[in-house]
Amino acid sequence: TLIAVLDSGTITPTVSGVETLRVTLNGGNLNASSITGATNLEIAAGEAGNTGNISNLATTVTEVTQLADADTVRFGYASGAAGTMTYNFNDTTAGAITNAATTIDNVANLTIAGGDGVAANTTAVDLGSLSGAALTSLTVTSGSDANDTIDTGLITANDLITLTTVSDEAALTLGTIG
Repeated sequence: TLIAVLDSGTITPTVSGVETLRVTLNGGNLNASSITGATNLEIAAGEAGNTGNISNLATTVTEVTQLADADTVRFGYASGAAGTMTYNFNDTTAGAITNAATTIDNVANLTIAGGDGVAANTTAVDLGSLSGAALTSLTVTSGSDANDTIDTGLITANDLITLTTVSDEAALTLGTIG
């Protein structure tokens, strides 16, 4: 696991052979164009109200786990990639993950998996809004316990063809699709 705190500006590190990238969003940006071999991205807690952008991920990164709140979250693959990604959540401390806005770039097939699989944890998720210009297929699932709700907010995905929802014990709310 490689851990990076993004305070300001943009970094473009050369990294290989690291499976998991854990990034703390404190107002900085990560250009991942020179990172190879990673399969997981973890978005950790930043200071309240901070934003961040993780761009140019390789399509080998197929799972993104958000670990805490962030004001504006933006991540995605390199231009034209149109990859497949699962976006899930695990917050064992605050009990909720709340974003003001969530943008996912160059992902064609996205699964948003609400719930952390632990009944004792409350991981209520509010994405604020969801924007995905390349999105053609979206699957949203709620958690297996009633505390793991998910709310996408307004969904902006003009190329969306397929929308699938799977609601378990927890509530699942989709905003207007535009």
